Parts: sequence; C-alpha cells; structure tokens
Amino acid sequence: MKKLYCIYITMLYFTSLVNAQQRIIHWVHGFGANTSAWFPVVVASEQGSGSDFPIRNIISNNVTYTGPNIAVNTLSDAGAELRMRIRDFLTTYTGGIGNARASNSYIIAHSQGGLVSRWAADISIPTSGVSNNLKHFGGLVTFGTPHAGAKIATSRFNGNLDIFLNQGCQDLGGAIIENGISNNKYYQVLNYLWYPNPISSAVQSLKSGLCNSFFSKEITDQPRSNEFLSQRILGTLLSSGGTRSVVNDPLLYDYQQNGVIDPNNPNRGEPKLTQLTNTPLQPDIVRVAFYGKEINSQSFVRTLQYMSKPSQALPAFTATDNNEETGAIALLTELRNNLENAAITKDNEANGVSLSSCLWFLPIGWTAVCLSIKQKQINNLREEAAKYRKGYQWLDNSNAQWLGIIGARTQTVSTSGKCYCTFSQTPISVSNQADCLRIGSCYRWEEITTTTIIDEDNDGVVTKSSALAMPGAIPISDADAKMEGSQHMQMRNDPNTKAKLYKLYEGGIHTFFRTF
Repeated sequence: MKKLYCIYITMLYFTSLVNAQQRIIHWVHGFGANTSAWFPVVVASEQGSGSDFPIRNIISNNVTYTGPNIAVNTLSDAGAELRMRIRDFLTTYTGGIGNARASNSYIIAHSQGGLVSRWAADISIPTSGVSNNLKHFGGLVTFGTPHAGAKIATSRFNGNLDIFLNQGCQDLGGAIIENGISNNKYYQVLNYLWYPNPISSAVQSLKSGLCNSFFSKEITDQPRSNEFLSQRILGTLLSSGGTRSVVNDPLLYDYQQNGVIDPNNPNRGEPKLTQLTNTPLQPDIVRVAFYGKEINSQSFVRTLQYMSKPSQALPAFTATDNNEETGAIALLTELRNNLENAAITKDNEANGVSLSSCLWFLPIGWTAVCLSIKQKQINNLREEAAKYRKGYQWLDNSNAQWLGIIGARTQTVSTSGKCYCTFSQTPISVSNQADCLRIGSCYRWEEITTTTIIDEDNDGVVTKSSALAMPGAIPISDADAKMEGSQHMQMRNDPNTKAKLYKLYEGGIHTFFRTF
C-alpha cells in the first residue's frame, strides 16, 4: 500500500510538471517585417494585458525565415529556413522534434508568413538524417495570409503599382509643388512676361526628377494638408528607386495571381503557389485562418495611414487608432479641397484678365504687345488650374484604383440594346443591331452599356477569398473568421487581434489551441 501511495505521488508530481510546462508558440512575421513584428502581442500573451486578457503559460519563439543560412529567394528557401529555425528552437527547449511537446506547439503567422509556414509544414525537405515525418508543430493560425495569391504582388511585377504611384507623384506631387511657388511675387511677375513661365518649366523638370526617384521629403512652408503628401503617401510607400526597390522581396514573385510565370524559371511565380496548394497536407496539423474586413471607401488612405505607423511601435492591441485614422482622413480631405479651391481660383483669375484694356494702347504695336502679355498670363493661369485639378482628381480616383490593384474590385461591362419599331410604342429589348434590323418595321437600334462594379471584402492588401483559402483549414463561422475594420498592416496588434487570440487561447476556435 505504501508503495502504491509513493507511485501515486510520483505520478502526480510528473503530471503536474508536464502541465506546468509552457506551451510553445512560434510567431512568424509577414512581408518586409522581422522578429519584432508580433512583439507587443507576444508580451501581452506571456504577461497579460488587463483583466480581460490574462497571463498565459506559454513560451514564444519570435522566428524568422530570412538568411543568413541560405539565400531566401523562393517559398522553398523560406520554408526550409523556417523549418530549420523551429527545429533548432525545439531542440533547445524540448530536446528535439517529433516529441509530444514539439507536436503540441503551434504557429501564429501574419500575411506572407502563413505561406512560408505552410511550406515548412507540408513540403520542406529537412537536413540530412532528420525524418520528414517528424512534426515540427501541430497547429497553424494565419492572419491575412494570401493563401490563393495576392493581386498586389502581380500589380507590383507587371508595373501597375508603379504606374499608379508614379501617376500620383506626377499629378498630386506636381500640384503641391506648383502650389508652393505660385504665390511667390517673382513667379507672378514672370507670369506676366513669359509663356511658358521659366520657373514653371524648371519646376516641371524638378518634379519629373523627383518622381523618377519618388518624392519623399517634406515640402517647406506649406499648409498642414501637405503632410498627407510627404508623410502619408510618398514618404510612406515610396523611397529612392521606386517600388521596385522598396517592394523587393523576391518571395512576392511566388504568390502572384493570373498565371504569372517567371520566363527564366518555369517553376517560379504562380506555379510555386499551385505546388503548395496541391501538395498533400501533413496530417494532424490543426489549421485556422482569419481575414480582415476593411472599409472599402477608405481602403487606400487607411493603408497609407497604417503603413506609416508600424503596429509593433504601439502598445498591445491599440494599432487601429480611430483618432489617428480620423486625422489622416481629415488631412486628405483638406488637401483635396485646397487643390480644388486653388484650381477654381486660378480659373477665376484667368477669366478676370481683361484683354479689352489693351485697346487703349497706342500705337497699334503696343496694343499687340499688351495682348500678347495678357494672353500669356491667361495661359499660365489655365495651366496652373489644370495641375491642381490633376492633383485632386488623382485623390478622388485613388481608392478605386487601389482596390483594383489589390484585386478587391472587379468591373464587368455588358452590352444590350433597344430596338425601335413602328408596330410598338415602346422599344423592345434586342441584344444587337443586326437582330433588330432583321425584324420587320424596325428602323433603329440603340446600344446600352451597363457597367457592374463588385467589391470584395479585404484588409486593404489581401482579399477575403484569398485569406480563407488555406487547404485543410477547420471550418469556422464567418463571425469567428472576420476581423471587422482590421487593416492588413495593423491586424497583428489591434483590438480584433486581442479578441481572436483570447478565443483561440480559451479553446473557443479549437481545443488544440487552448492555453492556460
């Protein structure tokens, strides 16, 4: 009996020891980020964040999948690197891979990191001597991962993203620069004497040069609205060399859409993503995907706003700051209205230039000189107004353009027609002119073009359909999957992140993810 009691005490001790062990979570960052990307959330998970987000008994592995061990140029490279780094961590904390504690660990990944994690789970070939069947982790949670590819990656490589941003620099940047000098008294004098104004010509050359390297510096002595240009648009998205140097992660190539294939490597581009999608899944890995639902009417400005303020720089679960967002939208509105008012003012000034006053000049030769000067003044004012119009029109169209670039907006055009006939007081519907004129007593066909625009839920970068397209993901309700109002850049650290992680940790998504 005494022996049985000792055995029971020993078993109870080891059981409590196992239960006391920290649950391992591997935090995997997305495109352009690093191991600090999840930092505020990691700290909150380990140490708690208020009474509604208690301390969890976990140990975190802030893991990356970039060099220096291998050249990380493809999903294959990144997946192998991530797998190796997880294995090394588990070797230190659990004694290796394939044991119960290692298999009980799981990944929480953002964006591109989710694709890399899938590759590490299902495809990556380990180093020699390590069985590919030994599980490195038993669960995968993704936030905003483009499982079915990202249209923005395609737009980056086919040049559409560059075209959009460069046009913004040309149109919006040109309007701001023009506004910065147009009230200068020397500029105004030159407006009376030369056409085109030599300063204006010099500014055009300057603007072209700036846009070729992308304008990214604050414009001095300008209204506050110009902060939107320098800090939230060009200074955020762009830098010297343009998006092809800023957005230079080669992994982007492997999750493009629309069948893009690298002409120098037929296995790169969308074929890489297809390989990942079609590969049999490693068994017994619990997978779940979350998606963000942006405000489509403000998707572009919100994306800019949250690009300019990294989520890891903010306290836990505060990344979506409504005051900051309101301020950004106010700046945008102010800038747009300033440019429109400037265009109206210049047009009014041009309309107010009186040519009739030149008729009093004698002799006739002076009249001609006066008319020439006045016309030059009018032409310069009209050109300035046109530049302002281009600036605010680009802003007016920027959101629709952005939704197209990320693949969240589709537009279809259908054609039908009305056929007018003597036997009917109202036109009849006929699909084309030939069919209309074949009908007796019909004399005219009127084409009707209908444009249908459909917007898909998205987080400002990744669409809902792509974010939910993870093979093998457990079915959860849309309410559980959706992060209402979460923008892609900030969804790692906003109030929705807190709610999803709380439910995850409590076992409300799946019992596997429960932590204590």
